[in-house]
Amino acid sequence: MSEIIGTSNRILEINLSNQSVNEFMVSDDDLKMYIGGKGLGLKYIYDKMDLSIDPFDEKNILAFMMGVMLGSGAPCTGRFSCVTKSPLTGIMVSASCGGPFGMALKTSGIDGILISGKSEKPVYIEIENNKVKFIDAKELWGKATDETQNGLNLSHHDGACVIGPAGENKRV
Repeated sequence: MSEIIGTSNRILEINLSNQSVNEFMVSDDDLKMYIGGKGLGLKYIYDKMDLSIDPFDEKNILAFMMGVMLGSGAPCTGRFSCVTKSPLTGIMVSASCGGPFGMALKTSGIDGILISGKSEKPVYIEIENNKVKFIDAKELWGKATDETQNGLNLSHHDGACVIGPAGENKRV
């Protein structure tokens, strides 16, 4: 367990190409130096990815990183960062995101997910009871984001990050 309150130090690396999952622990030094969220996302992309790749390459990493303060109840802390190499600019980009996904992931004991690879067919990732499942998503393909979320039948404690037709068709 981390010495830094509010972190579990668990990061999942998920590869969609071969549906593999690897877990690693974040050092307290990295947590202190990069302060979670965007900082850690940028660090892992820098450490784990060839920065010269095309943003649409399956080796690009999409990092979902929870902030150290997420779930603390402090003002403006209910957010997480999404970090990747932008297909629009070709440089690193991050977004600060809200909604139940960050809290659901953080309370499951995971501080971040690094997703890479390319699935041969539409899938979604389900994380429940410390297990990662790859589930066929062909019935969700082509739907708008609100339709996709409704199709997942989520409870108010669940969180989801979904794409719609723009993401499916690599539209920027």
